[in-house]
Order: sequence, then C-alpha cells, then structure tokens
Amino acid sequence: KAFIKENFHGLVGIRQKDNIRDFTDPLVVAYYDVDYIKNPKGTNYWRNRVLKVAKELSDVNFAVSDKDDFTHELNEYGIDYAKGDKPVVAGRDADGNKFVMSTEFSIENLSAFTKDLLDGKLEPFVKSEAVPESNDGPVK
Repeated sequence: KAFIKENFHGLVGIRQKDNIRDFTDPLVVAYYDVDYIKNPKGTNYWRNRVLKVAKELSDVNFAVSDKDDFTHELNEYGIDYAKGDKPVVAGRDADGNKFVMSTEFSIENLSAFTKDLLDGKLEPFVKSEAVPESNDGPVK
C-alpha cells in the first residue's frame, strides 16, 4: 500500500486542486497550460521535458500544474502571470522554503535549478510588502 501511495502519480504527476495534498516537499512544479482535452500533444511535450529531469533526480517530487488553476499559488511565488508558452518553474525544499527558477525553461536549466534547490544553493523567495511611506506622525 505504501508503494502505491508513494508512486500513484508517477514521476511527474498532474497536480490539480483536488490532489494537491498528494505532492510532498521537496517539490518542483512546472506551471503551464495543462489541457489534455484541447491540447494533449502540447501538454505532454512539456511534461516529457520535466520527466527527463525527474528520471535523473529521485530525491525530489515533480509535478505539472495548470497555470490558470494555480494563479494564487503563482502569486505566492511573486509571479503575477505566467506569460508565453514555456513553463514557469517554482519549487519548495524539504523545509518548505520557496524558490523560483529565474532562467527560461529548458531541460538543462530545470536540472540545474533542481540540483541547486536540493543542495541549498538557492536564495529562498520571500514575498514581502512594499516599503511603507514615512510614518513619522503621531500614533492614532
């Protein structure tokens, strides 16, 4: 049962809102237009690129998610909108720290990003508020 639970989604699972809890950290997610009805070839094209990296790096979980279904999550990574056709990649390490791949999507860049994430070489993304205006006045 444990094997089935751990491997239910395969090397690169299709992460949706109803199965989000199945994917544990460390996790690397490629966000793009996932649509198996209107564009199965395009959807699998990018998933297969992620799969090539997932086969090499078994210490991390990989998934693909539809960029339109996860706009709120992308905002948590500081990504307002995923433009273009290429996937946007974000990940979390085992401690839940967030990271964003700043380079354009490619197999090589995804592999380097994932290795650096696992090795602790990346600067975690911290979403912060804008710097407040001067607040020298009296407290109300």
